[in-house]
Amino acid sequence: MARRGLTHTDPTTGQTMTFTRTAADTGGALLELETTFAGKGGRPQMHRHPGQAERFEVLDGALEVRLGRKRRTLRAGEVLDVPAGTPHAIGGIASARWEVRPALQTEAFLAAICDPHARPAERLAAAWRHRAEFRLTGPAGLLLGLVGRFAAGVAGLSRAR
Repeated sequence: MARRGLTHTDPTTGQTMTFTRTAADTGGALLELETTFAGKGGRPQMHRHPGQAERFEVLDGALEVRLGRKRRTLRAGEVLDVPAGTPHAIGGIASARWEVRPALQTEAFLAAICDPHARPAERLAAAWRHRAEFRLTGPAGLLLGLVGRFAAGVAGLSRAR
C-alpha cells in the first residue's frame, strides 16, 4: 500500500518515485510524486494513459520529452501537461514533481513494475492488468497486447506455486 514518503525504483531505468500525496490522501483525485530520472535504460518507451492526465514540473536538470511527434527539453521551473490518451515518453537526467489525475490504480502498477524480484513475465502481467492506467504504443504496445494476457496467466500460475 502506498504511503507518503514511500519510494519505488524502476530496476530497468533507475527512475525513483517518492509518494508525496497518495490516492488515499486525495480521495482518488490524484497521485503526486517526486521523481528522479536517471538517464539509464535506453530510450524511454512511448506510452499513454487512457483515462489519466499527467503534469510534470521540472525541479532540477533537463527532462527530454516526446509528446506525440514533437520533441522538447524542459528545464527547472518549466511545466508539461500531458492530456489523457496522449502518446508520450519522458526521460533525461532530472528531478520533477509528477501528478497523475485521477489516481486510479497507479500506485499498485508502480509497485508491481518496480519490484526488483519480479521476472519479465510478471512485469508484462502487471502492464496487462493495469492497462486502464498504462498502455505502450507502437510495436511494443502491439506485442504487449498479443502476449500480455498469456503472461498474466503464467505469472498468476507461478505465484500460486
